[in-house]
This record gives sequence, structure tokens and C-alpha cells, in this order.
Amino acid sequence: MAYSYTKRPFGINCVSYFEEPTGIGEGANRILNVLAKMGIPYLKRTPTSNKIEYEGDEFRPGIRRPYSINLIHLNAHRTTSLAQLIPGWFSGGYNIGFWNWEFSKFSESLCENFIFFDEIWVPSTFAFNSISSVSPIPIKHIPYPCLSGSSSTQGVQWRERLHLPSDGFMFLFVFDLRSYFDRKNPLAIIEAFRRAFGNKSDACLVLKTTHAGEYPHLLHLLQRKIGHSQNIRLVDATYSRIEIRDLMAACNAYVSLHRSEGFGLTMLDAMAAGKPVIATNYSGNVDFMNERNSLLVDYRLIPNNKAWGPYEKGFLFADPDIEQAAQYMAKLENDREFAVNLGQVARKFVLQEFGEDKIGHEIRATLEAIHTSHRSSAKESFDVFHVAQELCRNKLEDISQFKVRSHRPIFGRLIDKTRAVLRLLLWPLLDRQTAHNRLVNETITALVRSLASQQKTVAEAVKLLDEIKKETIQKQGKSRSVPKASFYQCVE
Repeated sequence: MAYSYTKRPFGINCVSYFEEPTGIGEGANRILNVLAKMGIPYLKRTPTSNKIEYEGDEFRPGIRRPYSINLIHLNAHRTTSLAQLIPGWFSGGYNIGFWNWEFSKFSESLCENFIFFDEIWVPSTFAFNSISSVSPIPIKHIPYPCLSGSSSTQGVQWRERLHLPSDGFMFLFVFDLRSYFDRKNPLAIIEAFRRAFGNKSDACLVLKTTHAGEYPHLLHLLQRKIGHSQNIRLVDATYSRIEIRDLMAACNAYVSLHRSEGFGLTMLDAMAAGKPVIATNYSGNVDFMNERNSLLVDYRLIPNNKAWGPYEKGFLFADPDIEQAAQYMAKLENDREFAVNLGQVARKFVLQEFGEDKIGHEIRATLEAIHTSHRSSAKESFDVFHVAQELCRNKLEDISQFKVRSHRPIFGRLIDKTRAVLRLLLWPLLDRQTAHNRLVNETITALVRSLASQQKTVAEAVKLLDEIKKETIQKQGKSRSVPKASFYQCVE
């Protein structure tokens, strides 16, 4: 277990970027919506660059985390930053990390973050297979729910807003430039659309992106690829959830020729809106897409030729078949009845299999099992960090009750001179202390990484022992199963 568990009431203390228009923020909000629908109490927290914001309340250890389970809905590479920002957040509760991951292999540099958690949740089978292959702690598959609200009626208005014909066949792709341009692969969609329709005015493609201002070179690349095409629109703006839903209602079909996805929220939402979806037959989206409810594009695996973000050079991702995607686009535009029927099949499937009720009951059962099993054997932890902060906070509150009249007019000049002398005398000591603190921090970080590496080695050894035992039993002609040793049993 990453940190000791305290006897707090059942509920979730959740940390994520709830207000950001990103996949992480949207996914976190959907989890909170499910918690609310299931009647699970929760408290949400938003990290910023220099502190944790608590909707107007200061961070007070042990008080501002009232519930027994901490859910940190941030990707793996954000964990260390959160731990440095708020060192006490991971202590005194059962810690669950909710990670998205987009490649079949997990980055070795991120394995050190397992030490902060008791278990990890992932939204797709693809991410589960990748992370569980190296994880020393349990990994659980908890998918995101689809938006199950009523369909929007604002599609016509959005076409007018984008100056698109009301009867033209509209393809849509929504993506964020912060989510890595090469992985989202929008240039392939433009190429496929061009092959299918050229400059035909009865079909159009809308590329909706965000944060293009942060990546002017990528924006220029998109604009150059689009050129003077009148039937392709590039829209860079931040829309609300309702506006995205309305934009989705305006399209006739959704396209994603991604190289890899951790889950694929926009594809799920398009299907829930009754839209046919053309997508690469690879990664997280295949959990909810199949040959009966979608048009899946073949691919070949190619290596990533450079490192970007948390992804290492040489990781494999998909290179979708652009010609096949173009044929699918033409098929939907030529046979609109087929397109509508395929969209309805997709909608029925995802609402049934990925609806809020089904996902919600799964989450509630998982959380209740965690709370019950760990509460029964938990001991209240003694956290020196928390005790010290509480003592300091209480003393400051006591001091703040005194009303002190300023004596600045009398002693001001003497205080200034005394302060200047003390600064000259103490600065060398403070400078050495700062260097010492930096050395301690670097040492602790190195120890954490070393422990994570050892955990991985032990997990691999356990797996190898299991395989040896199974082979031995098979050779001896025995049929009994071999119980799988847990990581913690091995450590003990």
C-alpha cells in the first residue's frame, strides 16, 4: 500500500483539472457526475501552477480531505509535480490514480509514480494491457461513461454559423493541439477527404481544435494543408460542453484517423449522438467500436521517430489506411440512409454498454469494496508533516486573535537597521541551508526512483516464478492451478 489508510467516512477526495477544456478535464467531470448520480459524497480540488485551489478554502491537512479515498485524475507524468506541490496529499487515505495512456508500451521513466498509489484506474483495455505489464500495484479498467442527454436541436444554427450548406454532408473532427499533433493525425483526415470529394460542394469537413495560438507552426501546417479548399473549415475556439454537443448534432458523420488513443471520448460522444463514426481500428476506441456499429480503418504499426511529451522514441503507433478512409467517407455521403442507420446502431450500443448507470454501479461497487476492506484493518496514521502543519496553523490562529498597535513611528528606523545587519550575518547560513535542502530533495527523489525500479524487478520475478511453476506442474501431469503470488506477499 502506498500510504496508510485513515478512518474517514466513505467518499472521494478528487483532484483534477476540472475547468480545463481537455480530455482529462472532461473525463474527470464525467466521473464526478457518476459519483453524484450514485449518491457518493465527493470533494473536488483543482491543482494550479503553485498551489491547490479549493473553491475559496485554504489547504488544511486532515480537514480539507474529509473522505477515505483519494482519486487523483491526472496522468502519470503529473504525479510528481502534485506530490511536490502538496506533499501531504497522498498520506492518510487510499490513493487511486486515474491514468490515460496512448501506447502499447509504458514509459519506464514513469514507473516511479506507482509508489504514490494503492491502485490505478484506466479507461480502456488498451491502457490496461500496457500499464499492467509493468505495474507492481493493481490496475482496474473503469471506462468513461458517454453523454446520455437528449440530442441537440441546434445543428441548423451551427451550420449557419460556420457558413455551411444546410443539406451538405458534414464530416467533423474535434481535437486539442495540446494532445500532440502527430498522435491526433489531422493531416490524414484532410488527405482522405480530398481523395473522396476533391472540391465538391455537397460535402464538407470541419476541423474543430483548441489552443492553436500556443502552436502557431502547427496552425500554419494545417492552414497550408487546407490551402484554398472551400469545403474544409478550420475552427479554433474553446467551446462549452453544450456547444460541443450542438456542433456534434450539426455533423452527419465523425472521423478520427488517430495514430493512438487512450480512450476516445469524442468518438464515444459522436456515437451517443447517433452519428456514424469512421476511425482507426486501433487503441482505446476499439472497446466501444466494432464492425457492426462503426467503419473501422485498417492500419500498420510504425515507430514514433522522436520523443515528445511522456512518449519515448521508438514507441509503436498506427498508420491508418487513408485510401480506405476515403472510401468510407464516400460511402456515407452516397448512401445517407446507411449512414443514419449505422449511427442509430452505434447510439443504442454505447448508451447500453457505456451509460452512466452501468458505469456508475461498477464504480460504486469498487469504491465500497475498497472502503470496507481497508477500513476494517486500518490504523490511524501518525504523520509528522501533518501534525507540524496543524500545530503551526493553530499557533498562527491564536496569535491572530491579539490586537497589536503599531510602534513603527518610534522604532521603525532601529528595526530597519537591525534587519539589515541580521540579513548580512544570516544570509551565508541560509544559503548553505538552501543548498542542503536541495541535496536532501534530490536524494529522496533518487530513493523513490530506486524503490520503483526494485518494485518492477520484483514484479517481473514473481511473474517469472509463476510461469516456472505452471510449466513444472504441466510436466508433472498435475491439473491443479497455481495460486498467483501478490507483490506484497513477495516483499514480506
